Amino acid sequence: MRRYRALALMVVGALLCAILGYAVALAMAPAREGGTPRPSGPVTAEVERRTLTSAVIVRGDAGFSDPVELVVRATAPIPVVTRIAKRRGDTVHAGEVFLEVAGRPVITLPGALPSYRDLGPGDVGPDVRQLERALDALGLDPGEVDDEFTAATGTAVERLYERLGYPAPPKRGALPMSEVAYVPTLPRRVDRMPARLGQPLPEAPLLLSGSHLVVTVGLTTADLKVLKAGMRAEIDVPGGARIRGRLGAVTSTDTGGRTTVRLARLSEARQRRLRGANVKVTVPLRKTRGRVLVVPLAALSTDASGTVRVIRLGAGGATEAIRVATGLSAQGYAEIQAEGLAEGDRVVVGS
Repeated sequence: MRRYRALALMVVGALLCAILGYAVALAMAPAREGGTPRPSGPVTAEVERRTLTSAVIVRGDAGFSDPVELVVRATAPIPVVTRIAKRRGDTVHAGEVFLEVAGRPVITLPGALPSYRDLGPGDVGPDVRQLERALDALGLDPGEVDDEFTAATGTAVERLYERLGYPAPPKRGALPMSEVAYVPTLPRRVDRMPARLGQPLPEAPLLLSGSHLVVTVGLTTADLKVLKAGMRAEIDVPGGARIRGRLGAVTSTDTGGRTTVRLARLSEARQRRLRGANVKVTVPLRKTRGRVLVVPLAALSTDASGTVRVIRLGAGGATEAIRVATGLSAQGYAEIQAEGLAEGDRVVVGS
């Protein structure tokens, strides 16, 4: 009896295993519709109608234009900062005091040459011409603008100090090199002011930038072939806004090229968000005339004769090859023109 009982248990166990395996197989089998397996067909996409725009998309860094580092040369025995007339974010104009050291002003004037010597009557050189040109632009009449420091030049210097509310330098009609700082172009914006009131004049230079916020962009050699100064550009500002600008000069570099995007006037709040940010820059190149028929690039095929076709999927799974003429390609799509093809049709993009 025990032998038959064991045999029966083995048979029942085998049946249970078979039933369980069959159930698992059913669960893993493909779903059926109407008792037949789902057919596997080609991958398709819809023919759409939209506006296509081709563009160069790059990234750039936002900052103020043409930064210049400015070193103040102090000659006072104890060069303590006694006044900070211009702070970070302020604008410095020609003929203004931006810093005071040991009670004496440091005046900004336009010029390419740095201040490298004290100037006084009888001195001759290009730095004298630079000074006289700056004084003349401020309406201070240094006499004939030439390379010689004359009595008229000295009188104009004294008038400059009088205008600023400071006594003229001890040596009458002279200009100490420590009291003037030349900047290539003015006005400019103070981007970095390391000086601290009551502290010794720091060795770190000031940073003056142009008053316009720009985005500096690195370019590839391919970008250089299609981008030109004056092109419209769109910048995505941190926070979701988008602003517009124009490309500046496009120049070549050892690794490709560079340009800047000059922006329209911005509010202070937007300047703060944008300054120092790495942003997306889009330069539109071409655009379709309104909404056109488009298909994914993967839908296009070309035969040996150069004829371009798409495969349309019809009712019941029937396919039809349709010859198309292509236009602008951008954003992964191609503009097409074809008889018998309409918005909403489905075309094959893969198997």
